[in-house]
Amino acid sequence: MGDSNNQTTHFVLIHGIASGAWAWYKVRTMLEAAGHSVTALDMSASGVNTKTLEEVVTFDQYNEPLIEFMASLAENEKVVLVGHSLGGLNVAFAMEKFPEKISLAVFVTAFLPDTEHRPSYMLEKVAQFILFCI
Repeated sequence: MGDSNNQTTHFVLIHGIASGAWAWYKVRTMLEAAGHSVTALDMSASGVNTKTLEEVVTFDQYNEPLIEFMASLAENEKVVLVGHSLGGLNVAFAMEKFPEKISLAVFVTAFLPDTEHRPSYMLEKVAQFILFCI
């Protein structure tokens, strides 16, 4: 993964809920210092992304920055996706849509969908938990 044949690994970092790409600043710095390529994305209405919360009503809309980024990769380019917290769902959706462009997926204390339920099942459970806590 990476350093064999003098190649670097391209890491794509996906933040968790109520966060932004800025959350990865230490990890990004360390990976770049090790010679890797790093892209830290802001999901819709997060970090410096200009969409407002009112404009993001579906998970697909929230996930647009990652899907657009993955679609823009060269045909033979593969990345390592890293998701934290809610970012695990973003990673899972990208894995399903772009399996040929992902060499590895890392779930850092992240939501990890199973194979029995539809992906939105996790979101429904999180919403139920949040409503229960309020």
